[in-house]
Amino acid sequence: MGVDIKRNLWYIHGKAYNLEPFVQQHPGGPAILGMVKGLNATELFESYHFKRKPPPELMAKFEVKVDPSTYTPEEKSKLLDERFYFEEDGFYADVKKRVQKHFQEKGIPHRASTFYKVLLPLQFAAIAVTMIYSFVYGSILATVLYGITRGVTAVTAGHTMSHFSLYPGGVNYWIMRLAAPFILSHVEIWSTSHVISHHIYTLTPDDLQDNYPLKRIQPIHPWKPWHRFQHLYIWPIYAIGLPVWTFVDFVSTFPTLFTGRHEMRRFSIPQRIENCIVFTLNIYFTIYLPFAFNEFYKALFISFLANAVASAIVVIQISVNHEVPECMAQVPLDCKLDWGVHQVLTSHDYGVKSKFFLHLSGGLNLQIEHHLFPGIHYRHYYDIVPIVKQACKDYNLPYHESSSLWEAVKKHYAILKFNSTK
Repeated sequence: MGVDIKRNLWYIHGKAYNLEPFVQQHPGGPAILGMVKGLNATELFESYHFKRKPPPELMAKFEVKVDPSTYTPEEKSKLLDERFYFEEDGFYADVKKRVQKHFQEKGIPHRASTFYKVLLPLQFAAIAVTMIYSFVYGSILATVLYGITRGVTAVTAGHTMSHFSLYPGGVNYWIMRLAAPFILSHVEIWSTSHVISHHIYTLTPDDLQDNYPLKRIQPIHPWKPWHRFQHLYIWPIYAIGLPVWTFVDFVSTFPTLFTGRHEMRRFSIPQRIENCIVFTLNIYFTIYLPFAFNEFYKALFISFLANAVASAIVVIQISVNHEVPECMAQVPLDCKLDWGVHQVLTSHDYGVKSKFFLHLSGGLNLQIEHHLFPGIHYRHYYDIVPIVKQACKDYNLPYHESSSLWEAVKKHYAILKFNSTK
């Protein structure tokens, strides 16, 4: 049987490209390309080429002529057609030019400064020290500090690495792979659900971070009997959100061992094996380790407390970024939409004037800016908020925001309550 050429091409703006030669010429650099091989890469191509896109003459060298008749209707829809458009006179093109001008006038790079690159090793040292004192020696204070350090590291350095905005080129990818067992998830699984699915298909049925049917956020989803109490039971689940997330991802890796397929992506045999190994290590280091050094009930308390603190920092912030009434049912599913308009309609900021929340959340509090420009380091989001707000005003778009995290949490509760009934 021959190789399915569809799996070995990249699809950008309705055209097929063989970017393998480019990847081979730049080992490790364009690591993000590997994530979207065999997929429609239009949105990531546009949003991650912040400074400038490759010129048409360069792209033409890699273009492959395809016969549309060999594609199924579903493949045509997902590969050759586009859900979003990127018009030169559209909102996204305009707001991108405005933000680019900001960086040009300031003469500053859009990625992380040296401070944040040096900070990551210190964060990992803090995780290691607090892990030893909490999980091995049973210190409750160290347990709380470990949960805080792990949670903050996950949403700051961990998150920025997954979006290639911390270190240059493939360094992001390799450090993320090494860091994954200690902070959050495996880089390939995380990239599938977050970088690809969530950032492209935000608040649509294809958003893998929607967590349906555990909870019902969108009215288009069928109502289940347990949703009646979702505004009550979801909070203790959030308290163990990271372990639940890890176990779900861990279980999902086993079918992939045999099929090679995980959601919309296909993994090689080494990737499949690595997925299982990384999640096994993650469970060992973040959940089981206290049981190896402490009596059962104390170990259970330490493991729960450490993960509850870390989960509170990570899961609550992720939930209020999109799952609020203003973002509900904003996306028309029966017509195309400007990419930037889609991101503005489905994202929500909180504490936009607070640098404390900016650094505590790793820029997750400025979710609109993050979804428009995922490749920009979060340290810049605070400064580009006025630019994005003005662009939204000029295009008559809403700018969803809350004054504080507490207000955002109350909004999240409201949407849980609203969608708890049929």
